[in-house]
Amino acid sequence: MKSRTSELTNIRCGIGGSDRSPRTATTVRHVTSHPMLRVVRRVGVPHAVAVLLIGAAVAASFRGQSAAAAGQLVQSLTYVGKFSLPAGFEYGGRGLAFNPARNSLFASGFTRSPITAEVSIPGVGGTATVLQPLTDPTEGRSGQVNPGDPNDKVTGGYLVSGNSLIVSVYAYYDGSGNATLSHFVRPLSLSTRGQVVGPVRVGPLGAGYYAGYMADVPAEWQAAFGGPALTGQAEISIVSRTSYGPAAFAFDPNRMSSSGAVPLVYYDTAHQNLGAWGHPATGVPAANPYPYYGIADEITGLVFPQGTSSVLFFGRHGTTTCYGDGAPCGDPTDNSKGTHGYPYQPVMLVYNANDLAAVKAGTRKPWDVQPAAKWVLPFSDATGAYHISGAAYDPVTGRIYVGQYFTTGARSIVHVFQVDSVSDTTAPVLSGIGSSNLTSSGATIGFTTNEPSYHQVEYGPTTTYGTTTALDTTLRTSHSQVLTGLTPGRLYHYRARATDAAGNRGTSGDFTFTTPATGQPPAPTPISIWSASAAPSTFATADPSSVELGLKFRSDVAGKVTGVRFYKGTMTTGTHTGTLWSASGTKLASATFSGESASGWQTVAFSSPVTIAANTVYVVSYHSNVGLYAYTANAFTSAGVDNGPLHALRAGVSGANGVYTKLNTVAFPTSSYNSSNYWVDITFVPGS
Repeated sequence: MKSRTSELTNIRCGIGGSDRSPRTATTVRHVTSHPMLRVVRRVGVPHAVAVLLIGAAVAASFRGQSAAAAGQLVQSLTYVGKFSLPAGFEYGGRGLAFNPARNSLFASGFTRSPITAEVSIPGVGGTATVLQPLTDPTEGRSGQVNPGDPNDKVTGGYLVSGNSLIVSVYAYYDGSGNATLSHFVRPLSLSTRGQVVGPVRVGPLGAGYYAGYMADVPAEWQAAFGGPALTGQAEISIVSRTSYGPAAFAFDPNRMSSSGAVPLVYYDTAHQNLGAWGHPATGVPAANPYPYYGIADEITGLVFPQGTSSVLFFGRHGTTTCYGDGAPCGDPTDNSKGTHGYPYQPVMLVYNANDLAAVKAGTRKPWDVQPAAKWVLPFSDATGAYHISGAAYDPVTGRIYVGQYFTTGARSIVHVFQVDSVSDTTAPVLSGIGSSNLTSSGATIGFTTNEPSYHQVEYGPTTTYGTTTALDTTLRTSHSQVLTGLTPGRLYHYRARATDAAGNRGTSGDFTFTTPATGQPPAPTPISIWSASAAPSTFATADPSSVELGLKFRSDVAGKVTGVRFYKGTMTTGTHTGTLWSASGTKLASATFSGESASGWQTVAFSSPVTIAANTVYVVSYHSNVGLYAYTANAFTSAGVDNGPLHALRAGVSGANGVYTKLNTVAFPTSSYNSSNYWVDITFVPGS
């Protein structure tokens, strides 16, 4: 269920001047070490704080593709410093939003109230001044988010959208889970009266999934996400009404409706995929086994920096789990009865925007997405509570503002980070490349890319090709190119090219097809069990052993297996050989893959297709001499996978499924572990 801590992480410390001044560079010195972590401390910085580095090699061994494929995940942040909010915000600062018109922040004045003010952004170490005093932005309408509910109504978040301020409000304790309304729209001027619209519903789920933080979506991602902004809410009281981990939905602040929100990531009660809500006996603390989720966790801020593929969630994480009063749970920060997780960590969870875009495209489920990384933020708080009140982003300076309340001293503070320059130098990864719709004079080439890209196809009678299609100038991840004017009965070579928005080009290996002779029917298009867009939950195991990885399958009809395909993670280098076996282990055909792309689906054709019988079990496998293979655990435990006549068998139908053998040479796989899917497949022509 759990993905492990991953990706290159680097938080640096610095001293900043005014809100938009350059940061001061200082040296870094190594202090302590750990097999996975390095803690460093800035030398010569008056407010030096610890920083976290997670080594790239270690990170890559746990989750290969997510960051490496995109090449745009935030790799480092510089911690500039912090400033204080003014008097009146002693327990506030919730729901931060940046206002570019005045280089200011909107923030709430109290954790259990929607009262709101606009404050300046001072230099590091200073105190913000009030630009617009605390007032109720809903003009008395906050109770309408859940009529009849006597509990407090709380600001979830803010978003500056043009000349409007979007405000989300939620019921602090909605025991019945009935609330569906959440968002208000009003002028940026808090003194303007009588123009509030709302509360309105923004999506079909309950308000507990939407009524929190908000953020802008960079222009280059808006089509892939399905909207210009994000909204979400997670891990609030009465957890069954909200997400068990970060949630984000694309929406248009100018067109909010009950069906408008586009799900990108969330974890409902039925899909607690970051960790299950639970605790030992009341008042008995235990270690939290989940790195990304705990019963006392909070997610309260969201930022999507421009020029990156990083969607950043801010909050706190409990390293233990306990329900009861604070004292027996060992929580000195909160003695009330409830959920506890002391010691706490202030954290930033990094999600890959490509994963969220895949949910919008329908190729992944919102609860199947896992964080690419967890960063522990370099905050110092003698109370140890680490309540994060919100996050805001200035796209001009690249600064992120992260609020914190209940700190040492009554006043709330705002931490300042600088997003270090992110340069996209990684080419798109092409996968699922194949031909279809073959006629005597035409063909269609299809493939997918891991990030939005333009495409072209080169083709011709030899590997020098000779003809290139016009550049398709629409950024997309699913590509299709029609070739016309081909010669009947001829073998054609082709390869695909994809170029991302930063100008990086990826090129596939060489593939072939043969056009039918004139008068012949079109060549049948091979089918497979998994689609070109299907992908594993884990892109690279940490096991480097040579291994044969296989799948048991059958077909409802006789036909010909023309080749083997497997999903390659970015760590799965080396030589790969695909093999088809009978159920008893007789080798029927084998071929070595060539022209592989960096990751994604790889395909090899047998020199001669193999005829298989209907309703008969066969095994398809591939051999990896470096291990580090992609997999999905427990994939066949309770169900198989069906696509037309082809069936990947549920475990128990014909013994175990998801089979392997650890040998240095190609061998029939017979062992199994956790009914895992090792993402090996066939290309098959039915009835041929």
